[in-house]
Amino acid sequence: MIRIGVFTDEPLAAIGLSSVLGAESDYQVAGVWDAAAGLAHLVEKAQPDVLLLDMAGGLTLWQIADLRQRASECKVICWVRTIQFDLAMHLLELGIRGVLPKTIPGHLLCDLVRRVAAGEHCVDDTLFAPAPTQALRLTGRERQILTMVSLGMKNREMASALSISEGTLKVYVSRLLQKTGMRDRHQLALYRLRNPEGAAIPPPSNGGVAHASLTQ
Repeated sequence: MIRIGVFTDEPLAAIGLSSVLGAESDYQVAGVWDAAAGLAHLVEKAQPDVLLLDMAGGLTLWQIADLRQRASECKVICWVRTIQFDLAMHLLELGIRGVLPKTIPGHLLCDLVRRVAAGEHCVDDTLFAPAPTQALRLTGRERQILTMVSLGMKNREMASALSISEGTLKVYVSRLLQKTGMRDRHQLALYRLRNPEGAAIPPPSNGGVAHASLTQ
């Protein structure tokens, strides 16, 4: 049984979500809340497996961070109409597991909630995808390193796998950050997951670890 919490300050949305989610045989609605103040305490007490979070409800990033800290086992899905790219990235860095549109059909929402409960990330990239620009051109070596960063490999491991020095490797990583516009390695890994075609060249077979998928 998957216990689900809902936060929204829209009464009709609360009724609709409770009805759709409650109709599923493997779901139990653990709580429905409409006030941002004290939400972290209420979620911590109710202990839902998944929390559907309406971003129009007046929550601040500080409150979301507090919620993630106090109810760390709860997997949070942000429910939005639109969202800025930078904010979406920040939410993912805070540990949010999903970003889904309010226009999503009920049956698909239920399926994606199950996937999040099972440990997946479910993100609708069309909500925050930047405007189309000229395709980013990366060298073969840059694409290899981008893939290796997304696999969670350390500088020493990447340098050894590519038979280059750590100093050279750091120059490549800095260049990748500059070319992609990302701030750090975490964002660089997310960029790779959102742009699989940008790193088609696989890393050497003697390095790498498993990573979680970021799927729509």
